[in-house]
Amino acid sequence: MMASTAFSQEPKSSSAPKDTVTIDSEIEELIGIDDSQIFNMAEQMPAFPGGEKAMFEFIRLNVRYPDEAIEDRIEGTVFLSFIIEKDGMITNVNVERGVNGGGLNEEAVRVIKSMPNWHPARNDAKQVRVNYRLPIKFKLTS
Repeated sequence: MMASTAFSQEPKSSSAPKDTVTIDSEIEELIGIDDSQIFNMAEQMPAFPGGEKAMFEFIRLNVRYPDEAIEDRIEGTVFLSFIIEKDGMITNVNVERGVNGGGLNEEAVRVIKSMPNWHPARNDAKQVRVNYRLPIKFKLTS
């Protein structure tokens, strides 16, 4: 269990319940609560505005199949990872496993980078950074 789950981050006041522990950023640093930590899972995972269906619709409407890939009949799935920051912004977009040639990897990265901000992940009601993985499949129609 992470140390951050053991503390409530409520404002210091004399009216705070006796069983509530308040900490400030200096104490967080001393006990090892890392505000920049990137989680693979969170109590509440990040969400694309409108949900998963809206995300897939966004991808479908924004992917432009590269001309080179069409000419060379290149298809495949690009597996991406990216970080959803505490404010919902997408950063650090990486191709984990891509498709050789045709510009499919670059197109997948472009589409992910063009996404609107997500609803951020939360742990203990606190916004956290999360690593997210997503495949984008490129398939030509006959």
